[in-house]
Amino acid sequence: MTRAYKIVAFMVALYFAAAISLAHAQGGHGRRLALEGPRTERWLAGLSPELRQKARVILEEERPRIQNLHYQIYCKMQELEGLNYDNDIRPDALPRLGWELQKLRDQLHAAYQHIHERMRRELGVDFVRPGRRGCRSISQFDHM
Repeated sequence: MTRAYKIVAFMVALYFAAAISLAHAQGGHGRRLALEGPRTERWLAGLSPELRQKARVILEEERPRIQNLHYQIYCKMQELEGLNYDNDIRPDALPRLGWELQKLRDQLHAAYQHIHERMRRELGVDFVRPGRRGCRSISQFDHM
């Protein structure tokens, strides 16, 4: 019984961490993707016009990959939420979803790291600092 509570507690924590990520992904409900927003605009404003234009091109090229990962996280969260009221949950369902969300989180972190490295390599500027690997670290990329 204790193991079941630990699994549920882990999944609830993962759910809330993924919700933070999703909050940054939903652009249609007053929220912006982490590649958009006032912090990114302030960062862009600090660049020369030539660098600003090149940075915007990079951000637009990388946007589909980031949006796709946020959408996949959203779908996994919906699946997890659907299990809340399901009395016939398979024993492997929660751990499976946890690992899948963790994998998506790692892919999203790697995608943001790729943008950082690309900005450094192509423009000689830092877009974001490399972050931690925790679920909450995903939201740090909205700091620009």
